[in-house]
Amino acid sequence: MSQMLEMLRATIGQPAGPLAPPFSQWLGGTLRAVDASSASVEYQVRREMTNPGGLLHGGVQSGMLDDVMGMLANALGREFFLASVNLSIDYLAAAREGDQVTATATVLRNGSGIVNMSAELRHRDGKLIARASSNLCNTRLPNPFK
Repeated sequence: MSQMLEMLRATIGQPAGPLAPPFSQWLGGTLRAVDASSASVEYQVRREMTNPGGLLHGGVQSGMLDDVMGMLANALGREFFLASVNLSIDYLAAAREGDQVTATATVLRNGSGIVNMSAELRHRDGKLIARASSNLCNTRLPNPFK
């Protein structure tokens, strides 16, 4: 088990703390589950996350999905830090201020050079809001979470 996976498991049920990246702290998610192949984070939609129509902004949805995939990537215990090389998102439904939404990431393929992941953003009732896929590649940067 990687050091990061152990650290993450110790924070289940807690909001993103000072060890989380600043963007993750701003999103304010609470880790609900994590293992070597998936992770789930719950977010409360705040006013500053909405667009002029009062809906959860697509960029914030993208950030939530990317955030949970990045968290899972770091938990894999790889030698080098992984970075996204693409991110494709389908926006399927709306969320509004006050809603609780959950982003869940899954490793589809943990290859030697590329890790392929998918993620979904869902309402508390299970309704699908957005679906994403991403490929992450090894960088030459040492993984601080190994």
